[in-house]
Amino acid sequence: MTLSAVVDTNLARSDEAGASLGDRIRDAFDERPDAVILFASPRYDFPPLLKALDAACHPRILVGSSSAGEFTSKVNGEGMACAVALRAHEMQFAVGVGRRLGVDRPGAVQILSNKPLGIGVRHGWLPSGDPLRVTQAELRVPLSVNADSSVQCATEIPAGSAVRIMNVSTAAAAQAAGESARGGEPA
Repeated sequence: MTLSAVVDTNLARSDEAGASLGDRIRDAFDERPDAVILFASPRYDFPPLLKALDAACHPRILVGSSSAGEFTSKVNGEGMACAVALRAHEMQFAVGVGRRLGVDRPGAVQILSNKPLGIGVRHGWLPSGDPLRVTQAELRVPLSVNADSSVQCATEIPAGSAVRIMNVSTAAAAQAAGESARGGEPA
């Protein structure tokens, strides 16, 4: 049987956020989880966040990434951390990390199963307007629009690219998660 737990936190301190996620994951399982996949806002200090999460629930594999808006089927927002934990005796989990790939270090979780496995993800984000044309190469992946209409960004986007500002509501994220769980079939 496959067990899963989805947890989130908006605690500001990285160590407290990691401990909170790990405590709730530990409480969801009789044994330590096989894998924990973390998505955390760039505002967190990742080493203390990961150390506290690991100390609280001792996953066999812990992998994560920074994100530009965090969501689960119950909550969405910015400046949060979310994790999914998996426990399955009939599956094997492994982690791979890319090397010498420039600045980025892509990673992957490998799941081996002798039973069918379906993983669906939908975010529910929708364009909030027409596409915009990038005019300067210094622009990076947008994280948020600031009060002064400037855009906070994370990674490079080539000049000439078309981009869209996206937004989401809790209802849209919940609907998208439900559709994903049903295999893509709208309600």
